[in-house]
Amino acid sequence: AYLAVLKVFQQKKINFQMVAGSELGDWWAYWYAQQLSLGRMEWLFYQYLRRPLMTPFSTVWQRTLWKLWQPQRRKELIEQQKLVLVLPTIKHGAVEYSRRGSLATALQTNLKLNLGLDLSAHEESPTPVIFNFAPILRQAGADLVVGLSVLREDLAVRFQTDQADQKLGQQYQIFAEGHIIGQKDFDLVLTLPVVGPVDNVDDALALMADYEKQAAEFATQIKALIAAWQVKQRSSSVENTGIME
Repeated sequence: AYLAVLKVFQQKKINFQMVAGSELGDWWAYWYAQQLSLGRMEWLFYQYLRRPLMTPFSTVWQRTLWKLWQPQRRKELIEQQKLVLVLPTIKHGAVEYSRRGSLATALQTNLKLNLGLDLSAHEESPTPVIFNFAPILRQAGADLVVGLSVLREDLAVRFQTDQADQKLGQQYQIFAEGHIIGQKDFDLVLTLPVVGPVDNVDDALALMADYEKQAAEFATQIKALIAAWQVKQRSSSVENTGIME
């Protein structure tokens, strides 16, 4: 889903100055901030899909992802990326947003943060982790903030395992509902429908084509938003200087 949208953004010449993401979206944000080519991103992702994933959200699964996608330079810093990168981490039970510090540590922490949640333990009294990216990005200097989400209220994903399809059902829905809180703070949000199983490449090409169509509409909305913002900025500038055009 992310790859399809990024491809459309590139085609439409929509570029971003700062990026953020959570769980696997964190890695897409890192790759984008590093200005990795889309071809390289696609190769990394399909390498991930070809691995035996064991049980989703398990410790083994997290280690597999980390081993495959870990930064080449372990001493790399968040602030060394080519674009502004904001990474959420957990410290003392609270979410913090880092623009500086160890890239490897931030990515590894974030991968464990969501994928390692014991969702079943929160079934009766859910305490989902909520990321408020928009306010943080605005504090970092963003004028317009758009979001891409693959979690929605009616999400019903499943994972293929060696034994059987593992359906996460209500527990994952609880997590999704908590995760999407705060989207009202964005200027625009595109929520893509993701259907299971999500670790199977059989339907990948068809899904990519559908995502690209939706991304094209989203790109049009983004350009309209930017145009309106530019008009407003020019109007504000004229009012402040007393000059009439």
